[in-house]
Amino acid sequence: MYRRFLSPYVHRLLSVATPVEFLAKNTSIRSQILHIGAHEGEEASNYANLGFREVAWVEAQPEIFEKLKMIIGARFCLQGAVWSEKSILELNISSNSVSTSLLEFGSMTPWKELETLKRVRVETLTLADVVETFNKRNLLLEKFILVLDIQGAEYEALKTVGRISRNVHAISCEISVKPTYENGAKRRKVIRKLLRHGYIPLTSFLDSDTLHGDQLFVKYPNLFLRPKLIFVSLIRMTLLKLIKLKNSKLSKEKK
Repeated sequence: MYRRFLSPYVHRLLSVATPVEFLAKNTSIRSQILHIGAHEGEEASNYANLGFREVAWVEAQPEIFEKLKMIIGARFCLQGAVWSEKSILELNISSNSVSTSLLEFGSMTPWKELETLKRVRVETLTLADVVETFNKRNLLLEKFILVLDIQGAEYEALKTVGRISRNVHAISCEISVKPTYENGAKRRKVIRKLLRHGYIPLTSFLDSDTLHGDQLFVKYPNLFLRPKLIFVSLIRMTLLKLIKLKNSKLSKEKK
């Protein structure tokens, strides 16, 4: 009896692919989203299906940004690379486009087939700059979810998160356990940074081979108003550890 109940439940829990989806399925949160590292807005239909109707998008690549505007609409889009300060930096355009970053690929990057095709100079913005611009368009005026997907530059972007943290009740941050990008956003470093601003790390969504993916953080007061979120997150993290231990054991037995 328990097996029949547990198996579909475990499957549903582990099949959740992103922090935003996890929040949507375990809370009533349907606030606006600020998605930084938009590319062509591939997540737009998923956000809409989950009930998020207003999403603000930021994309650094000039050519991709023009496509994004056509797909999403100019009011919801902003061009710029989010960093710790306003400046002009070189953006490394990767051969698959989606791995484009302000940082160089690291020595231990799992994507050995990728290369940098060219470098373009782009304007950088801080998180506060981005929010201020969208506020003028009557977006992000209330609490929102921050999605950071900027290929290793997340830690630099988070250096100014304190200036907007009162309006950000949850963060989905791309992270790596290994140095995927030179001086990139390693998991422990990001966790320490966000803990100082009152964000509690919950479950992660990492690729088991590359150890690269996303981590969910929820602001301290909001988190403890949602006990279900804590409970389900703990269950998911425990299941992932058990699966990892089992796979490790099977691997040793084969040797």
